[in-house]
Amino acid sequence: MSGKVAAEKIKTRARELRALGERKTSEFRRAQAGRIVSALTLHEKEGVVGTPALASNYLRLTVRGKLAANEWVDVAVGEDGLSAEITEIAKLSSVPA
Repeated sequence: MSGKVAAEKIKTRARELRALGERKTSEFRRAQAGRIVSALTLHEKEGVVGTPALASNYLRLTVRGKLAANEWVDVAVGEDGLSAEITEIAKLSSVPA
């Protein structure tokens, strides 16, 4: 035994880990559906409908509508775990819950 893992075994394990990561991410997103979270709006991305935002639980969302960057908003996470609707615009000076 040389102590090295065979290349094919490495590829198989890496593929399995990527699949596990994708499954866990999907499960987490689905679990967030309907929750109200604070999110920080980000700069617009070209070709994206809506405003990108980063939620307080690190979920990347697209908030419906065009909003200025660097604003805290309270949003309801959509059923897909990717989209969000504004529930209330918070003041910039407020700290997310």
